[in-house]
Amino acid sequence: MAIKEKYSLRFSKIRNNDNSIFYSCDGNTNIEGSIILSHLLQTASNNEAETLLEEIEHAIVGTNDEEDYLFDQNSSTWIEFSANNAIVYDGGGIFKHQISLINLKQLLEEWIEFL
Repeated sequence: MAIKEKYSLRFSKIRNNDNSIFYSCDGNTNIEGSIILSHLLQTASNNEAETLLEEIEHAIVGTNDEEDYLFDQNSSTWIEFSANNAIVYDGGGIFKHQISLINLKQLLEEWIEFL
């Protein structure tokens, strides 16, 4: 089973009026962690997804220099890495969800493939 299905995430491409494409990830409020993970993927979008994947891979093998991954200053989403898990924070730290590094890596790979 794909991780996006486990969290009931829906990936979609939306064409704007100017013909540019916007990538969206919608979560399900009835599934724990779904909304937070959808925000994470949209925050990573195609600009930071590859960099984040590299950081997760480093965290899996224990060679990461950082304990967390921060997006730009305007983002209220960030990730804190531990031995085998990541805690994804959203809403300035009000909301959080723990996910295994392996599952987070797989989810991000699914998102990158979609992009």
